[in-house]
Amino acid sequence: MRPGSDVERKVQVRLARQDILRNPEPPSIRMVIAEAALRQQIGGAALMAEQVRHLIELAKLQCLTLQVLPFGSGAHPALTLASFSILRVEHRGLVTVYLQESSSHSFLTNAENVDHYSSIHRELRTAATEPGDRTVQLLERIAADHRSEA
Repeated sequence: MRPGSDVERKVQVRLARQDILRNPEPPSIRMVIAEAALRQQIGGAALMAEQVRHLIELAKLQCLTLQVLPFGSGAHPALTLASFSILRVEHRGLVTVYLQESSSHSFLTNAENVDHYSSIHRELRTAATEPGDRTVQLLERIAADHRSEA
């Protein structure tokens, strides 16, 4: 860890975000993760197998819809984009797009931007695995592949 690094703070923030899923009334979350991100070994095969197993557990939560964008889906509209999230607070009428890049982040609230990223998200969901059993089956194959390499 670099001197002055805020890695520990970032880890704590991410752990706190995960706890939100265990609230009595958790938010509704729809996620699409590219297969490439699940197969790229960061931290070694055993750690990747553990991470994918964690996603399998998350996929079983009622509040979370998880899909995987398989390699076979080919080119897609998010290939050149940074990670993005669309945040909706329906009872307040708030919608924003959160863009997260390696060295910066931004929030887009313009209706045109929100519509653009919402359209991309719909296209990704259409190209991705069906939520539920099909997604879990693919995740299990990926976890098994990592385990066999460990």
